[in-house]
Amino acid sequence: MKKIKELLEEKDITDDLCYLSMSRTSNTSQAPKVDVLYDLAVHDIYLSRHLIGMDPIWVIAHGEKYIESSYNNVINILLGFRNGIIASIFVSFIHTEKTRKMTLVASKTKLVFDDAQDAHRKIQIFQSGEQEHFLVMEDNSQPLTQECLHFMECIRANKEPISGRENIEFVAKIIDCIFDSLEKGGEKIIIN
Repeated sequence: MKKIKELLEEKDITDDLCYLSMSRTSNTSQAPKVDVLYDLAVHDIYLSRHLIGMDPIWVIAHGEKYIESSYNNVINILLGFRNGIIASIFVSFIHTEKTRKMTLVASKTKLVFDDAQDAHRKIQIFQSGEQEHFLVMEDNSQPLTQECLHFMECIRANKEPISGRENIEFVAKIIDCIFDSLEKGGEKIIIN
């Protein structure tokens, strides 16, 4: 994500960004004993704020408890931002494959990150009037590995983690609003 954030700033996409779509799915043989909101969506909630650079002002969510589950195993989430950007997050436990895909759309540029691809095809850039091209990732280490290494460094050096307390509180607040929207059948919830 660090590379994508750099690309957004380098190509001036952030100022022109209008839409962000994220899909995070898993194929599980049994119904998990946790809601997909808490297991998968939390990552994309944080990433939407990180990449867009501001907090959402409203949320709409719809979820379903398919396949003998007492928890949501499919959820669609829309986050609306003050500048008109919409972030669409789709999470599911009942897909046929594991996906970790994100598409960022600006007026002249589209950037696609597909974590299921090889390192030389993970980031794809489309610009108006140009052929699509791929950006080779020099560092192809797993995000969880990077997160654990960062956590260990914070402990050793007594540093504040990148995600920090503010981001944890933010994600918790958005999860509460999403849960509220789910409980109210997809009603738009204004975030205070």
